[in-house]
Amino acid sequence: MRVLGLEQSAIAFALINVFLAASYQLPIHGGVFALSGVAFMAIGAYASALLTTRFDIHPIVALAAAGALPAAVALLLSLPLARLGGLYLALSTLAFLVVVETVLLNAGFTGGAAGLYRIPRYVEMWHLVLAVLVLAYVARTVQRSRIGRAMVALRESNAVASTLGVYPALYRSTLFVVSGVLAGLSGAFYAHYVGVLTPQAFSFSLVVRALVMALLGGTSHWAGAFVGAVVVTLLPELLRPVREWRDVVFGGLLVALVLFAPRGIAGAIDWLVQQAGSTLTHLQLRPYRPLLYRLRPRVREVALDDPSGDGGAH
Repeated sequence: MRVLGLEQSAIAFALINVFLAASYQLPIHGGVFALSGVAFMAIGAYASALLTTRFDIHPIVALAAAGALPAAVALLLSLPLARLGGLYLALSTLAFLVVVETVLLNAGFTGGAAGLYRIPRYVEMWHLVLAVLVLAYVARTVQRSRIGRAMVALRESNAVASTLGVYPALYRSTLFVVSGVLAGLSGAFYAHYVGVLTPQAFSFSLVVRALVMALLGGTSHWAGAFVGAVVVTLLPELLRPVREWRDVVFGGLLVALVLFAPRGIAGAIDWLVQQAGSTLTHLQLRPYRPLLYRLRPRVREVALDDPSGDGGAH
């Protein structure tokens, strides 16, 4: 089935990638450069798949577990990593991904390198659309709330955030946990949409892809993850007619967007909307300016040497 010239599966993967991109965008927006989203996605995917295939757990319960288990792991991981930042935090979270990938490859209950098969395919398109709409509402509400302003202050400076009553360690741990929930949900959606899981699906290349989604969409705007996931996932599909040059065209477009839209696509769109609104307001006020000037009270010119103010007439 094709929708707007695109395969339905491509649109479904774009919606799933929204949650993965959001799991990277949210910590970066708060100044936490963590790269563990793919590891949490793998944990959520395997947790949900094992619960439904081997224990016959209801899909809703398995979905909740796919969000809760990565959140618990993220909370435990945030305790030793709370004081790290920048490159050191990024390397530590990448090391955690290597640990998770090693466990998936060697543990017996995960199926090893062969992975898991015959996973129930419960997830349908309308499930993904509804989940993305709920996530969009929550992301928009949070960014415009006190929590969103605290995240901006935390990204700019820990000292400034502390003076505003923000506890950096608490907020960093919270961002880490929420990132784990989002990534775990994306893993559960992926497992029950595809029906097959292998450790190779959660490699470092997926980390790079998720980072491109978050950065290209824009980390400072709530819609950045949504726009980035849709563009990075669907643009290669739209470029299928030029198969030989698809990678070249896609890479060139990415470079152009980075150069001319450093705030991301969502940030650029938001800036254009603001400029258009200010221009429209300016044009709407221009016809009334002459009238405003005509309604201004006229001040009669009086000579400085004529205190009577009658212009010297007698």
